[in-house]
Amino acid sequence: MKKVNFIVIDLFVFSFLAVVSEFLSIYTFEKLNASFYISLSIMIGIISIVRWGVYGIIPFVFSGIVSFIMNQQGYLTEQPMVWYYGLLYYVLGNVFLMLPLFYYSKNRDAKIETTGKFFLFIVFCFLGLAVGKGLFIFIITGEVDGLLSYLASVGLSFVISTIVLILFKTKTELLLDMRNYVKEQEMEDEYERRQKGV
Repeated sequence: MKKVNFIVIDLFVFSFLAVVSEFLSIYTFEKLNASFYISLSIMIGIISIVRWGVYGIIPFVFSGIVSFIMNQQGYLTEQPMVWYYGLLYYVLGNVFLMLPLFYYSKNRDAKIETTGKFFLFIVFCFLGLAVGKGLFIFIITGEVDGLLSYLASVGLSFVISTIVLILFKTKTELLLDMRNYVKEQEMEDEYERRQKGV
């Protein structure tokens, strides 16, 4: 399979999972009138950026679009945000999940090799997301404690995501830098072509 096709299929699958997860989370939150909100799309976003770096943010951006649309329909908040504020908060704010990639872009597998290192990566991803959300809360409302408010709102999501992600990291090969995998596959394909050409 060609590299581009593999990336597109992988990101499509994770985007689908993120969109469905976010829709179900918001719908359940609204229908049950719950006092807390659990977003598994953050976990899916973290898996995706571990696998594909900057490109991996695409699924989480799509989940943000779902949040934006549902907010405009009266979910999540009693009064829907003005549409351009909604785009800032729900969509552009999600891009900040990948802030840790400024450090983790190269040699990602080595930098998250141990459970402790991977835990720090998860923490930095949530903090990066909180920075983005807090920034746009400040722009929209003028509140300066948006970062802390957002962290408090995703506390349960952080706990659940951390447990599941660490289990995935220790029990599966889902959380790998797929660029290395693609390079290995390309080298194997090239070797096979040369062997056939002999």
